[in-house]
Amino acid sequence: MATLLAAETIEGVRFVYGLQPEPVAGFKLAGGTTFTSPENGEKAEEVSALTGHLNGPIDDIRLRSWGIQLVDGRMPGFAAIVGCAKSNEVAVKIVRELQKRNILCFLSGNVNGRSIIHQLMEEGVELGYDTYTVPFGTDTISAIYALGFATRSALTFGGLKGGQAREILLYNKDRVFAFVLALGEVDDLKYAAAAGAINYGFPVIADTIIPEILPTGVTTYEHVVSMPFEQIEGKDDLEKAERLVQKCIEVRGVKVKVSTVDVPVPYGSAFEGEVVRKADLRVEFGGKHSRCFEYLQMAKLEEVVDGKIEVVGPDFSNVPPQGFLDVGVVATVAGRQMQKDFEPVLERQFHYFVNGASGIQHVGQRDIAWIRISNAAADKGFNLEHIGKILHARFHEDFGAIVDKISVTIYTDPKLMNEWLEKARAAYDYRNKRLADLTDDKVEEFYSCTLCQSFAPNHVCVVSPQRLGLCGAYNWLDCKASFSINPTGPNQPIKLGKQVDPVKGYWEGTNDYAKIGSHGVVNEVAMYSIMENPMTACLTEDANVLVDVQLVKIGDFVNTYQRKSDWQSDLHTLNDSGRLAQSKLLGVHKNPAPEELIHIETKSGLELTLTPNHEVAVDRWGQNGHGPWVRADELREGDRLYAARHLRLEGKIPLAMDLLHDDCRVNDEALLNEIRASMQARYGSLSVAYQALGLQQPDPRVASISLKDLRRIVEQLGQSWDEMKRRVTDVSPANGYPSMKLPEITSDLLYLLGLIASDGSLGWQGRDQCRVNFTNTNAELLEAFTAIYKSHFPDAALGKRAKRSTGRVDGRLIVSTQDSFDLYGNNFLLGLLAESFGVRMRGEQTWDLARLVSLPEDYIAAFLSGILDGDGSVRLRENNWTTAECYFSHQDKQASSHIQMLLKRLGIVSSLRKDRSVYKVELHGGNLRRFAGLSCSRHPKKSDTLKRIAALPKNGLDKGQDQVLPYKAGKALAGLSESHAVLSPSTLFCYKTGRSRPVVDNVRLVVEEAPETSATLTPWLENDFFLDTITRVEKVKNNGQFDYVYNLSLLDINSYLANGIHVKNCGCFECIVMLIPEANGVMVLSREDTSMTPAGMTFSTLAGIAGGGLQTPGVMGVGKFYLISPKFISAEGGFKRVVWMSSVLKETMAEEFKAVAEREGDPDLLAKIADERNATTVDELLAWLGAHNHPAMTMEAMF
Repeated sequence: MATLLAAETIEGVRFVYGLQPEPVAGFKLAGGTTFTSPENGEKAEEVSALTGHLNGPIDDIRLRSWGIQLVDGRMPGFAAIVGCAKSNEVAVKIVRELQKRNILCFLSGNVNGRSIIHQLMEEGVELGYDTYTVPFGTDTISAIYALGFATRSALTFGGLKGGQAREILLYNKDRVFAFVLALGEVDDLKYAAAAGAINYGFPVIADTIIPEILPTGVTTYEHVVSMPFEQIEGKDDLEKAERLVQKCIEVRGVKVKVSTVDVPVPYGSAFEGEVVRKADLRVEFGGKHSRCFEYLQMAKLEEVVDGKIEVVGPDFSNVPPQGFLDVGVVATVAGRQMQKDFEPVLERQFHYFVNGASGIQHVGQRDIAWIRISNAAADKGFNLEHIGKILHARFHEDFGAIVDKISVTIYTDPKLMNEWLEKARAAYDYRNKRLADLTDDKVEEFYSCTLCQSFAPNHVCVVSPQRLGLCGAYNWLDCKASFSINPTGPNQPIKLGKQVDPVKGYWEGTNDYAKIGSHGVVNEVAMYSIMENPMTACLTEDANVLVDVQLVKIGDFVNTYQRKSDWQSDLHTLNDSGRLAQSKLLGVHKNPAPEELIHIETKSGLELTLTPNHEVAVDRWGQNGHGPWVRADELREGDRLYAARHLRLEGKIPLAMDLLHDDCRVNDEALLNEIRASMQARYGSLSVAYQALGLQQPDPRVASISLKDLRRIVEQLGQSWDEMKRRVTDVSPANGYPSMKLPEITSDLLYLLGLIASDGSLGWQGRDQCRVNFTNTNAELLEAFTAIYKSHFPDAALGKRAKRSTGRVDGRLIVSTQDSFDLYGNNFLLGLLAESFGVRMRGEQTWDLARLVSLPEDYIAAFLSGILDGDGSVRLRENNWTTAECYFSHQDKQASSHIQMLLKRLGIVSSLRKDRSVYKVELHGGNLRRFAGLSCSRHPKKSDTLKRIAALPKNGLDKGQDQVLPYKAGKALAGLSESHAVLSPSTLFCYKTGRSRPVVDNVRLVVEEAPETSATLTPWLENDFFLDTITRVEKVKNNGQFDYVYNLSLLDINSYLANGIHVKNCGCFECIVMLIPEANGVMVLSREDTSMTPAGMTFSTLAGIAGGGLQTPGVMGVGKFYLISPKFISAEGGFKRVVWMSSVLKETMAEEFKAVAEREGDPDLLAKIADERNATTVDELLAWLGAHNHPAMTMEAMF
């Protein structure tokens, strides 16, 4: 194991110096990890000398793709091949034997400088992800990448954590079927590395004489097996190589399933990703220059001769190289369980079956198929007949449950080819019409589809003849065939039972299944409505979100807003530029909580519990397509997630009047007399006025009036309450005593509240008096408290008394080493103000300091300064290097979390941790320096230390994780020519290839040295997020602690901040349909369309609203062919409701939509539907609809 750790370290150092992945001039990977640019290898003439390289370690995307297959058995295992084979031919044979068994090949090492990688390259074997043959490096050390892949598989799929060494090794022994094949001489390094592999349960098989270790124990069977190549039985070296592979499989106990296909080229799923390029092309069928079709038909058993393969017409032997030929492939199948409706299902398998042959590329289906044969395959004897042999073998193997016989005829004769093409097209048309004629009311059962539940655990599709699955890939016939082939699979029949509502599409059976299939999240599904319980598309209630400049719990917010009819709130989130932005709330979602949730914790102390399918913004190298979004159940420790750094909110100073209770009384005699005079002038007398206003006339001996009654009187008199409340100066509690001057809300008052929140207490004594205490040993602090208190509350007395050396304040034990004093008094106004800002009262359970988040930054800084002075600490050490730290202490976890959030209002990142009985919010480095510059500390020692810290140079303190920027910032930095004159080549290489993330100082340095880069780089210095490292990810069993989970939908940025973490939802639809209320219709957006829509959202944003198993009225995902169904939102009027549609849909389905328009009685309907070329806003859409007289404008209102 020491050797493996050393190898890992060496490769890490090599990466720093640009020596990994290993450069190989002119080499091109057939798919692989990109370390230079996303365009690596696409244009050979533009590829630099650095681009040619071996693969290096497996990237995360491929890890997940292959790792799942390894764990669930689809991929039997992997072979780590180290060294060099006897000959090039033997090297190729070994790899081909492994490939056809779907076993991954990881290549590394050499013998006397020659590697199996060199051998395969010389023989023209494609190496890379696409061929399951990955070249790591030409020395033994690079074999560590294979064991790294195994370790990460255990972490990713086994739910294990770093440090669980024994569990990781056992997981690999039991679940990852791998072995080491050592070719050629075994030196000391190979022996040591092999010993490390054995600890994983991976046996070592060598083709030379080495000491054997045969007893079992660490591995399942033998540990080390020596099988000298020359001693292997076989007629030639190729047969010996085949037996060597068989021995490897036997020793490791790999369970393989080989498709026995009689073709002259290797066959297996390892070859499905191969691309036949023009330079390697022998001949092609279909494409630009010829025609190719595929057709499968059913016949009676007696009419089919099983295994008959016939080519009618000339083969391609006389076609010139890189030439083309018209070809038609007709398969005839028969079976006792075969049904006519299964023909299209089986026909679509041609693509997968033919692609399994090495050197053959297949694209498309029906009459747009395109097949390419490489020179290498043709040279080995591959011809048209072999296509038939592939189909025959694979249909029997994969569809034996319904296919008893199959024959294949391949037509190249022009006349017969044309005749069969017409027959095929007639069959295609019949199938389309057959499905069109197959309506929901003609069947007794629909089918479920739960294929997507690995991604959206609560999602379930109900597939009917007139409604496809949301992904568009499965129709009712597909599901029916799937159930016949696999009765326990993802497609199960749903007995409809009694129809509840024929218009909206409710059946007892579909509703019952929806509850079961969605694990109780969805109770009903309306098959034909977008407005009521549409087919399905979270966070627990304690997650805090920013709404209307207030931090609120999402559960409380959703429960409140579900009772409201308007959606006028704004949420704060991060936009695409990483800046804090506002977005209008579209809707709220509340669903039953699932049985399993994911809990994450970060280095800064953030925590969040959410559903497994909820997505979080994470920075990973090579992200594309889905942006930064990663499902919660795919997060791992060490990931860097996007978290809020600076909450740039517009702070507002509240009026003290707005913070008082309604039963408080106003005592301003002159003001009240003015109000009474207005009442008498309006109503004739005070008694009549009170009666008219529905108020009880007060006792004439009582001079004051309640705040509630005063507001009602002012508003009924038609006066401005906003102006009137600013004139109030004297108030009292409900009992009318004592009367106190109303203070102004100042930063000093917030400082006072900070002192109380840390080293004092508040407690109500009855309804009208609040006891105030502040205890401290520092005379200056006691004087500051007294001065602020008396300036704001001149009517309130404040006493002072010495405290004993020990005592309790608010339940806390106080042990003083010096004299301490307690300031005390009764102050109902201070109590009300403190309560409104979330400072906890004695005897209550929780703090809610989040209420302070809407205050201006200087007010928040003052409050935090009070907490620091009262019960915090700040230190500065200046020895050989300067270090400084500061922390806020608090007993309450929620209060500490809110302090952390308040610091973010100042653009300050902190970390939260528990230290025995208290929680500490800690500041370091530049964040402490920033706070020191904003602080208004009154504590003499702390204030002095903070001033010294504030005076330090920017680079005078240690750096925190918030100084690290995303990978793409480094890529942008490395892409600027000006950077090369400022930063070292190794630094830029690391940024360019994703070996490390950039830091703020380097970006700032380039901007300072080359101001012309400012436009590109400055946004990275001004963003409002930081990358917070995930320190813990765990699955949490929901044993009743969470009843519901919650979600939000926003107008133009469908993501939001939850506990400061950037989160969103997901979607997997072929199209999304959304209500446009102003147009009284719906828009249809294709997932291929990236443009803006009249709703102000792109597809990815809409997918967030509709995805993840959520039902959102007015939004739903659909398969595109559901659009032409008569049942498409038929409850709301059907296709006539479509007012906007992606142009890609209008063009690719023009004929289908024309037929729909005819059916709807409006032949010109398609021309009346807008698209992104003529309407991207609601105003533009309405103008278009009016100009083109769209029927939706005169239809009944949708809601």
